[in-house]
Amino acid sequence: MTVKFVAVAALVVTGALLISSIGARAQGKPPTAEESKTQNTPPPAPTKAAAQRVVQMIQADKAKVKTYCDLDDLGQKIEQAYEKKDQAAVNSLSEKMDDMGANLGPEYIALMEGLQELEPTSNLAKEIGAVFGPLDDMCDKK
Repeated sequence: MTVKFVAVAALVVTGALLISSIGARAQGKPPTAEESKTQNTPPPAPTKAAAQRVVQMIQADKAKVKTYCDLDDLGQKIEQAYEKKDQAAVNSLSEKMDDMGANLGPEYIALMEGLQELEPTSNLAKEIGAVFGPLDDMCDKK
């Protein structure tokens, strides 16, 4: 699992994304991560296939690639603020991260929320992290 992916997955705190549950239910879709949160149900379980779809979706859009890479940079700033015990900066940067993560789409948000439920050292978490490797490599080239 790549360091960038772990940092982003560990720090993404969602809540900025508001999706209409009525429309999704009318279409027979499972509840979104945000809907699950408000209904006190766990987010959808992450899958390697879902991660592959998210990575493909991000790679196909230059603006989303930039946002993903910017999230990594922001994650590093949050880690530094946390180490300095600067809770105000952590909170402020986390809110910014929420907003940026929402720009990557509901699939990304759902995947990140689901990953928060996984043990970081689990095989599934490692497999999903590996799926993000090519995307992380794109960030390294910038």
